[in-house]
Amino acid sequence: MRTTCSIFFVMSLAATAAGAPTETPSETVLRDSATRAMRVIDRTVATWHTQRTCFSCHHQSLPIAAALVARSRGIPLDETLLRKNVAVATTMIGSLARQVQGYQQIDPGTELGTLLSTAELVRLPRSASSMAAALTLASHQLDDGSWYTLDARPPQSYSPITTTAFAVRALAAYMPAERSAELAQRIARARAWLSAVKARDTEELTYRLYGLAWAHADKSAIDAAASALSAGQRPDGGWAQISSRQSDAYSTGEALTALHEAAQLPTSDPRYARGLRFLIDHQDADGTWLVETRMHEQDIVSPPHFEANFGHGEHQIISCMGTTRAVMAIMDALPPVAPPPAALPAESAATAEPGWVKVAMTGTVDALRALLDGGLDPNAVADGDTSVLMIVMPDFEKVRLLLDRGADVNRPAASGFTPLLVAMNHRHADAVGALLLERGAIVQPTSPKPAHGATPLIYAVWTGNLETIGRLRARSASITAKAQLGGLLAVSPMELAVFVHDVDVVKALAQAGADVNEVDETGISLLTGTVIANDLPMARALIALGARVDLVDDRGMTALMHAASVDFGDTGMVELLLGAGGNAAVKSKDGLTALDIAHKYRHDAMARVLSRGSAAN
Repeated sequence: MRTTCSIFFVMSLAATAAGAPTETPSETVLRDSATRAMRVIDRTVATWHTQRTCFSCHHQSLPIAAALVARSRGIPLDETLLRKNVAVATTMIGSLARQVQGYQQIDPGTELGTLLSTAELVRLPRSASSMAAALTLASHQLDDGSWYTLDARPPQSYSPITTTAFAVRALAAYMPAERSAELAQRIARARAWLSAVKARDTEELTYRLYGLAWAHADKSAIDAAASALSAGQRPDGGWAQISSRQSDAYSTGEALTALHEAAQLPTSDPRYARGLRFLIDHQDADGTWLVETRMHEQDIVSPPHFEANFGHGEHQIISCMGTTRAVMAIMDALPPVAPPPAALPAESAATAEPGWVKVAMTGTVDALRALLDGGLDPNAVADGDTSVLMIVMPDFEKVRLLLDRGADVNRPAASGFTPLLVAMNHRHADAVGALLLERGAIVQPTSPKPAHGATPLIYAVWTGNLETIGRLRARSASITAKAQLGGLLAVSPMELAVFVHDVDVVKALAQAGADVNEVDETGISLLTGTVIANDLPMARALIALGARVDLVDDRGMTALMHAASVDFGDTGMVELLLGAGGNAAVKSKDGLTALDIAHKYRHDAMARVLSRGSAAN
């Protein structure tokens, strides 16, 4: 989106602070920097493909975005590797079964928002499967207009602001045209939330600006967001992730590109020039930038570390992201090549689907009735035995029509997913859930067993369908049976409710007998998980429900110790835990108290609160 931001530019030009030079580095310097960086990015992406099959922000979406800019600026890159990276994304989007059923789901807002935004970058045409992904993403929007994330990996994957911004971009690109009124309403709610939410750090300031631009906010809102982001530039020309850290390539790169792309800040502006100078001066000889990780407990919140052929050891994933963001900012300052490169082939990996799929998904009830009257089998299936009943979810009238015409309420897909499971992957689907159960939907399918041990109750928890949770419980659905998110992470209904920040569901499950002191295989409690995600309302709720604050995990750590390591919140969590009886004198297996941990990671505000807690203990 292009917006005229005259007020922002006047402020920007007038407020150039003393410090870093304001002269833009020469084109020769910028090209050399970009060429060296892209060479390493290509190398690590190639290694990633030999190690992993999943789609990631750090080795797919960001490198794809950087490669597209590199092509437009004449910077050498591996075109074959770019196409391979794009193919990973388009293959996932192209599976109607995957997108309708949601059986590989891990973090709907983040994964679908990022995936569809990447598809939009490479101009992937709409298909039934990409529209299905957009409809699922849309249905996960919260009532306040935002989207949550299950992730707790700052800076890139922890904030609902980032997730909401990408969700807005994704919906604008892939929502069915027939749902334009719904799209406008959802984007308006997201825009209102983004306008009101308080951004806490550079990541959130960056994506608040992007989100407002993608949501077509008015000029004054975008100007204000851009001014707030630009105000974070330091005398050295860079931006820092949070106030207690030094300027780095990740935050500097993302701030510059957001100001340029979302607020039209020219790359000739003194502030942009100072940012470029910071990046050039801090680039390593091999073309990378070192960005130190903030994941002090990586094995708790992330897959195990492995060597991705990037360098910088335990810091290599965030350094890869920082390098990618930095090189994009640098390449934006280079003139486009003429003539522009040929566009990437707009290839879709979507499976060819019968014509009834789109009508069932996006058409009216009358249009579906006409198909049935014309001979469409109410048990027709498409990709992966995805039934027409699944495809119409969660449209109550279409579901009722199909059931009245003889649709099998329990017909499973190849994944073992049933219509009830698919229905529960949508918020506000209690009415549909009640209808399916009245018509005989099985509470827990067993033949075939759904992929990853999924249950209707787990999916109802995921989407906050409280009435359906109650109905499933009344039919003896288990509140302890675990499912694996995307086949990777085993969670119970209570764990998932905590992950998705749904206090009402946690209370309902606790009332039904779920254990608020449940721990995982390493002794990490629900409260500790909440602490690591810095979810203060959830922590209050768990404590009120009887969660013990001094449970010790396999590392010998309490929730208070973990709270001392979290740097993307304020002191509220530490104060809450101390007030609930947390013992600041307890030591971990490494011999560290919570205060020692706060000092170790230079969390000064937390250390001051913990010092008072230690004195009280």
